[in-house]
Amino acid sequence: MVSIARAEIRRHDWAAIRCACGQPASHLLDGLLDDVLTGAPGALHAMDGHAFEGSFLRDPAPAVASVALGMLADGLTPQQAEHVLWLLLQLGCGEGGDEDPESSSLYAECFRVLRTGLVLIYREFLNNPWGRAEAGDLLDILEADPQKLAFYHEELLRSAP
Repeated sequence: MVSIARAEIRRHDWAAIRCACGQPASHLLDGLLDDVLTGAPGALHAMDGHAFEGSFLRDPAPAVASVALGMLADGLTPQQAEHVLWLLLQLGCGEGGDEDPESSSLYAECFRVLRTGLVLIYREFLNNPWGRAEAGDLLDILEADPQKLAFYHEELLRSAP
């Protein structure tokens, strides 16, 4: 079976992306993204200073977001998914966010990538108690349809024991 996350890694020209640390983002391939693919919390938190700095997105953010969404699609333990959702949340709530789909800003580009994974985030929201808070926060940021979001909140309440 082909890994979507690994395919997303191969899809990007990491050497052409300037990392927040000043190096080409290809240095992320030297072990860090392998650790990220295992869902290791330390590796996910280590993206601070590379894909984002504090609350500011940096150039690798959209590519890292696509890899993280690929990880959710590939399947993770609930605890690993919680850490991936944390990373996605950092990428989704950066300062200076620009949700205008016509914008070419880094923030708008990252939003567009994250919105491609809404169904994965909804899945985690409904089915993963470990990552529900992060998924809920992401949905609040990314979902453009308030009625859809309200429906899923009601669906969660209906399915709760």
